[in-house]
Amino acid sequence: MSNIPGLLSPYDLTGGIVYFARMLSKIRLHARGELPQKYVNFLGDQKNVFDWRCATFLGVSYDQLVEKTLGGGSDEEILEWLSVTAAARMSRKSKSGTLS
Repeated sequence: MSNIPGLLSPYDLTGGIVYFARMLSKIRLHARGELPQKYVNFLGDQKNVFDWRCATFLGVSYDQLVEKTLGGGSDEEILEWLSVTAAARMSRKSKSGTLS
């Protein structure tokens, strides 16, 4: 595995979730132009790319996650934002009767 300064391991945990910290580190490195091209090809909002799968699992779009990450905050703070966002979404869905 390449040693890229600032690129976290997919096994690093944030709030008990693997891969999340790596995805955020890729977002930050890409924004600074420091992410090698071989990683850029597998960023984000491309269906079946792991970043897309992770964002979908977490219930947000990859673009929302990029915006929040580049807006600042630690990995833990961004995960907390996701928790609040997911809770609000679940509450709206349960009120509308379309919990899925």
